Amino acid sequence: MPWLLILSILPLTALVGWLLVYEKRSDKKHDEMHEESRECIKPVARLADDLHQKKFGRRSAELGEVFPDLKAVK
Repeated sequence: MPWLLILSILPLTALVGWLLVYEKRSDKKHDEMHEESRECIKPVARLADDLHQKKFGRRSAELGEVFPDLKAVK
């Protein structure tokens, strides 16, 4: 009797373990893609901020909020 219970729980435990590993890898890939897309947008944001400064005489507050590291790049 206990062997049947152990054999029925074992596949469920393996499935939950596989799902946890899959979710962790997926989160890691998502974070890498998010960082890569953020790095690709930085030059465009810098250009937009420079154009905003030329037009209005000051840096854009919205770009400063969205890209706080943009100030560090300059």
